[in-house]
Amino acid sequence: AEVKISQEAYLKPLLHALKYPASAVNGVLLGKCTKKDSASIQVEEAIPLLHAHLSLSPMMDAAFCVLDEYCQRKGLSIVGYYHANPTIDQPAPSPIAKRLADRIYDTVRESDKNGEVCMLIVDNSELEQLAQALNASRSLDESSSRLTGVSVLTKSGPNWTKSARARIEGADDGSSQVLLRNQLAEGRHLDLIDWDAHLDDTSRPWLPA
Repeated sequence: AEVKISQEAYLKPLLHALKYPASAVNGVLLGKCTKKDSASIQVEEAIPLLHAHLSLSPMMDAAFCVLDEYCQRKGLSIVGYYHANPTIDQPAPSPIAKRLADRIYDTVRESDKNGEVCMLIVDNSELEQLAQALNASRSLDESSSRLTGVSVLTKSGPNWTKSARARIEGADDGSSQVLLRNQLAEGRHLDLIDWDAHLDDTSRPWLPA
Protein backbone atom coordinates (compact mmCIF):
# COMPACT_ATOMS: atom_id res chain seq x y z
CA ALA A 1 0.00 0.00 0.00
CA GLU A 2 1.06 3.57 -0.67
CA VAL A 3 1.29 5.62 2.54
CA LYS A 4 0.97 9.42 2.61
CA ILE A 5 1.59 11.08 5.97
CA SER A 6 0.60 14.66 6.72
CA GLN A 7 3.07 17.01 8.36
CA GLU A 8 1.01 17.06 11.56
CA ALA A 9 0.86 13.27 11.75
CA TYR A 10 4.63 13.09 11.23
CA LEU A 11 5.49 15.65 13.91
CA LYS A 12 3.27 14.50 16.77
CA PRO A 13 4.85 11.03 17.34
CA LEU A 14 8.28 12.69 17.42
CA LEU A 15 7.13 15.35 19.89
CA HIS A 16 5.55 12.60 22.00
CA ALA A 17 8.79 10.61 22.05
CA LEU A 18 10.87 13.69 22.84
CA LYS A 19 8.61 14.67 25.74
CA TYR A 20 9.21 11.27 27.37
CA PRO A 21 12.74 10.31 26.20
CA ALA A 22 13.21 7.67 28.90
CA SER A 23 9.94 5.87 28.14
CA ALA A 24 8.38 3.94 25.33
CA VAL A 25 5.43 5.87 23.87
CA ASN A 26 2.67 4.98 21.46
CA GLY A 27 -0.36 6.29 19.68
CA VAL A 28 -2.72 5.74 16.78
CA LEU A 29 -2.81 7.17 13.28
CA LEU A 30 -6.08 8.43 11.86
CA GLY A 31 -7.02 9.07 8.26
CA LYS A 32 -8.56 7.33 5.28
CA CYS A 33 -7.80 4.25 3.22
CA THR A 34 -8.77 4.21 -0.44
CA LYS A 35 -8.63 1.33 -2.89
CA LYS A 36 -9.33 2.81 -6.33
CA ASP A 37 -6.54 1.13 -8.33
CA SER A 38 -4.30 0.08 -5.46
CA ALA A 39 -4.51 0.59 -1.71
CA SER A 40 -3.54 4.03 -0.45
CA ILE A 41 -3.39 5.07 3.18
CA GLN A 42 -3.71 8.80 3.88
CA VAL A 43 -2.61 9.53 7.46
CA GLU A 44 -4.06 12.87 8.59
CA GLU A 45 -3.71 12.87 12.38
CA ALA A 46 -1.68 11.17 15.10
CA ILE A 47 -3.26 10.74 18.52
CA PRO A 48 -0.88 10.08 21.46
CA LEU A 49 -1.92 7.26 23.80
CA LEU A 50 0.52 6.05 26.44
CA HIS A 51 3.94 6.73 27.90
CA ALA A 52 3.89 4.55 31.00
CA HIS A 53 2.74 0.95 30.63
CA LEU A 54 2.19 0.04 27.00
CA SER A 55 -0.10 -2.94 26.84
CA LEU A 56 -3.47 -4.25 25.82
CA SER A 57 -5.43 -3.25 28.90
CA PRO A 58 -8.83 -1.93 30.02
CA MET A 59 -7.29 1.56 29.96
CA MET A 60 -6.36 1.07 26.31
CA ASP A 61 -9.85 -0.25 25.54
CA ALA A 62 -11.35 2.87 27.11
CA ALA A 63 -9.13 5.06 24.92
CA PHE A 64 -10.33 3.27 21.79
CA CYS A 65 -13.97 3.77 22.79
CA VAL A 66 -13.39 7.53 23.01
CA LEU A 67 -11.44 7.44 19.75
CA ASP A 68 -14.29 5.69 17.94
CA GLU A 69 -16.61 8.58 18.79
CA TYR A 70 -13.99 11.13 17.70
CA CYS A 71 -13.43 9.32 14.38
CA GLN A 72 -17.17 9.24 13.64
CA ARG A 73 -17.41 12.96 14.33
CA LYS A 74 -14.43 13.78 12.12
CA GLY A 75 -15.15 11.28 9.34
CA LEU A 76 -11.84 9.50 9.92
CA SER A 77 -10.77 5.92 10.57
CA ILE A 78 -7.92 4.33 12.49
CA VAL A 79 -5.36 3.57 9.79
CA GLY A 80 -2.24 2.84 11.79
CA TYR A 81 -0.20 2.74 14.95
CA TYR A 82 2.94 4.56 16.05
CA HIS A 83 5.56 3.53 18.57
CA ALA A 84 8.84 4.81 19.99
CA ASN A 85 11.19 2.57 21.93
CA PRO A 86 13.07 4.09 24.89
CA THR A 87 16.56 3.13 23.71
CA ILE A 88 18.62 4.36 20.77
CA ASP A 89 19.69 0.86 19.69
CA GLN A 90 16.19 -0.52 19.11
CA PRO A 91 14.92 0.72 15.72
CA ALA A 92 12.72 -2.32 15.08
CA PRO A 93 9.19 -2.74 16.46
CA SER A 94 9.15 -4.29 19.92
CA PRO A 95 6.94 -7.33 20.63
CA ILE A 96 4.30 -5.12 22.29
CA ALA A 97 4.37 -2.74 19.29
CA LYS A 98 3.72 -5.65 16.94
CA ARG A 99 0.95 -6.96 19.19
CA LEU A 100 -0.84 -3.61 19.31
CA ALA A 101 -0.37 -2.98 15.57
CA ASP A 102 -1.67 -6.48 14.83
CA ARG A 103 -4.75 -5.79 16.93
CA ILE A 104 -5.48 -2.64 14.92
CA TYR A 105 -4.87 -4.53 11.68
CA ASP A 106 -7.21 -7.36 12.71
CA THR A 107 -9.92 -4.90 13.79
CA VAL A 108 -9.70 -3.07 10.45
CA ARG A 109 -9.84 -6.36 8.53
CA GLU A 110 -12.96 -7.44 10.47
CA SER A 111 -14.91 -4.56 8.94
CA ASP A 112 -13.06 -4.49 5.60
CA LYS A 113 -11.26 -7.62 4.40
CA ASN A 114 -9.13 -5.48 2.05
CA GLY A 115 -8.40 -2.75 4.59
CA GLU A 116 -4.80 -1.65 5.10
CA VAL A 117 -2.96 -0.12 8.04
CA CYS A 118 0.55 1.15 8.61
CA MET A 119 2.95 1.32 11.53
CA LEU A 120 5.24 4.29 12.16
CA ILE A 121 8.32 3.58 14.27
CA VAL A 122 10.44 6.38 15.71
CA ASP A 123 14.08 5.61 14.88
CA ASN A 124 15.99 7.12 17.79
CA SER A 125 19.38 6.69 16.14
CA GLU A 126 18.30 8.47 12.97
CA LEU A 127 16.53 11.10 15.08
CA GLU A 128 19.85 11.86 16.76
CA GLN A 129 21.53 12.22 13.35
CA LEU A 130 18.74 14.56 12.28
CA ALA A 131 19.22 16.66 15.42
CA GLN A 132 22.93 17.00 14.65
CA ALA A 133 22.20 18.05 11.06
CA LEU A 134 19.61 20.61 12.20
CA ASN A 135 21.96 22.01 14.82
CA ALA A 136 24.68 22.42 12.20
CA SER A 137 22.57 24.35 9.68
CA ARG A 138 19.35 26.39 9.46
CA SER A 139 18.19 24.15 6.60
CA LEU A 140 18.87 20.62 5.39
CA ASP A 141 20.85 19.70 2.30
CA GLU A 142 19.65 16.96 -0.05
CA SER A 143 21.36 14.11 1.80
CA SER A 144 20.26 15.31 5.25
CA SER A 145 16.64 15.73 4.13
CA ARG A 146 16.47 11.95 3.83
CA LEU A 147 16.72 11.87 7.63
CA THR A 148 13.20 11.85 9.04
CA GLY A 149 13.70 10.01 12.35
CA VAL A 150 10.93 7.54 11.50
CA SER A 151 10.34 4.33 9.58
CA VAL A 152 7.00 3.47 8.00
CA LEU A 153 5.97 -0.19 7.84
CA THR A 154 3.08 -2.03 6.24
CA LYS A 155 1.95 -5.59 6.80
CA SER A 156 2.78 -8.34 4.33
CA GLY A 157 1.47 -11.70 5.44
CA PRO A 158 2.37 -12.13 9.10
CA ASN A 159 5.24 -9.62 9.00
CA TRP A 160 5.61 -5.85 9.18
CA THR A 161 8.08 -4.63 6.57
CA LYS A 162 9.47 -1.22 5.68
CA SER A 163 7.38 0.50 3.02
CA ALA A 164 9.08 1.70 -0.15
CA ARG A 165 5.98 3.76 -0.97
CA ALA A 166 5.76 6.06 2.03
CA ARG A 167 5.76 9.84 1.62
CA ILE A 168 5.88 12.40 4.43
CA GLU A 169 4.55 15.85 3.67
CA GLY A 170 7.36 18.41 3.72
CA ALA A 171 10.13 15.87 4.33
CA ASP A 172 11.66 15.87 0.85
CA ASP A 173 12.70 19.53 1.11
CA GLY A 174 13.43 19.36 4.85
CA SER A 175 10.68 21.83 5.82
CA SER A 176 8.94 19.37 8.17
CA GLN A 177 12.23 18.58 9.92
CA VAL A 178 12.99 22.29 10.34
CA LEU A 179 9.49 22.81 11.75
CA LEU A 180 10.21 20.02 14.25
CA ARG A 181 13.32 21.89 15.41
CA ASN A 182 11.34 25.11 15.74
CA GLN A 183 8.55 23.46 17.71
CA LEU A 184 11.06 21.89 20.09
CA ALA A 185 12.71 25.28 20.60
CA GLU A 186 9.28 26.69 21.49
CA GLY A 187 8.66 23.84 23.96
CA ARG A 188 5.67 22.56 22.01
CA HIS A 189 6.48 18.97 22.99
CA LEU A 190 5.95 19.89 26.65
CA ASP A 191 2.35 20.90 25.88
CA LEU A 192 1.49 17.52 24.33
CA ILE A 193 -1.18 15.60 26.28
CA ASP A 194 -1.53 11.84 25.79
CA TRP A 195 -4.23 9.54 27.18
CA ASP A 196 -2.08 8.76 30.23
CA ALA A 197 -1.69 12.45 31.08
CA HIS A 198 -5.38 13.13 30.43
CA LEU A 199 -6.39 10.41 32.89
CA ASP A 200 -4.10 11.96 35.49
CA ASP A 201 -5.81 15.33 35.00
CA THR A 202 -8.99 15.23 32.93
CA SER A 203 -9.09 19.06 32.74
CA ARG A 204 -6.28 18.78 30.17
CA PRO A 205 -7.82 17.99 26.76
CA TRP A 206 -6.52 14.90 25.00
CA LEU A 207 -8.18 15.10 21.58
CA PRO A 208 -8.21 18.07 19.22
CA ALA A 209 -11.35 20.18 19.39
